[in-house]
Amino acid sequence: DKLINMAARAEDFAAAECWCERSISSGSKPSDQAFEHLVEAACKVGDASGAERWLQEAVAHGVEANMSIYAKLVALHAKNGNLAAAEAWFARAVDEGLKPSIVAFTSLVSGHMRLGRQKEAELWLERSQEARLQADSVMYGALIDGYTKNANAKNMERAEQLVEDMKAAELTPTKRNWSRLLHGYASNADLQSAVQCVDRMEEAGLSVGAEEYSQLFRACALSPGVVAGHMAERLWAQMSHDGIPPKQKTLRHFRSVVGERRCEEAFREFDLAHKEVSHKNSQHHSKRTPQGRERPSTATERDNSSETHLEAVGDRQGTASPFEAAHSAVPTSNDAQLPEAKTHNPTLESKLREIAVGSRRSIQSDERPKGHGAPHRNRMEEHSRNAQKPAQI
Repeated sequence: DKLINMAARAEDFAAAECWCERSISSGSKPSDQAFEHLVEAACKVGDASGAERWLQEAVAHGVEANMSIYAKLVALHAKNGNLAAAEAWFARAVDEGLKPSIVAFTSLVSGHMRLGRQKEAELWLERSQEARLQADSVMYGALIDGYTKNANAKNMERAEQLVEDMKAAELTPTKRNWSRLLHGYASNADLQSAVQCVDRMEEAGLSVGAEEYSQLFRACALSPGVVAGHMAERLWAQMSHDGIPPKQKTLRHFRSVVGERRCEEAFREFDLAHKEVSHKNSQHHSKRTPQGRERPSTATERDNSSETHLEAVGDRQGTASPFEAAHSAVPTSNDAQLPEAKTHNPTLESKLREIAVGSRRSIQSDERPKGHGAPHRNRMEEHSRNAQKPAQI
């Protein structure tokens, strides 16, 4: 038994099977625990036929199989997409008088959702509730993943209901649950709901990074019209203000909205801004004593310097970009699409609104002609006129 258990724990199913066969041939029956570990090892390596064979062998030797063994076999078949076999083994466990576990129900729900069988998955969810079993976060996550994978208005509504059901069951939605919701809204080109989803993530105490902004830019790319491009610029300004470095996927989705030239320009501005902040921070964090030795800055100095530099980055981002100047005619009523934040904490929507107001003010105060590249053309024309004037002695 020790050799069988050691090989099974090491997930060496071939060795565990060999030792079990030698034990049976010698007339020594393996223990119930050894049979259970052997079936579990077969499931871990994905050998469904081996797991079924040794489960039947264990029953033939008088071993009373528990629901845990059946649940592992159900999970293996469901993972492989063989839902008929998974349901058959589930039914066999029930026929033998075993009480189904939430793990077995979750495997069946997850298997059906992976194959796009939403009705069957909902049916197994109802059966688990009829068995008075409380759905766990894994089952809710499998359902949310399935509905957001095939995103449409109806599926996203059901996914939102599942999140509310989790909260009602005193289960905390994970970052993966929120990320799948955000991915679904982006795929459905629902930009407003995507922004609100990010706000809800922050309200739940979850961090927002480049991955979330990538999905927001993807929603902009799938949303037609000037408003989506204007929103992409505002999102980029907020991401830069928060000091979130973009990833390749972030740049790819942003580029698909604003174009190659504007994307490169925005990335250079981001890189330059944060290099300046890093350089100034290093000067504030390292000051010299009268003896010439460097001393670390105090906590008060570090806090003051961080606030100053964040304000500097915010002022730089508040300046109207060529893209915003080209689309400055976007009516103010578009901001009405973003509802006011329900809490006193600044949400992404409120931050974007502040950036948009600052951009419009800077554009309206500029007396130069509006349009993409207009300031640059004015400076070039002035330079050309000066070059044509005769030199004065």
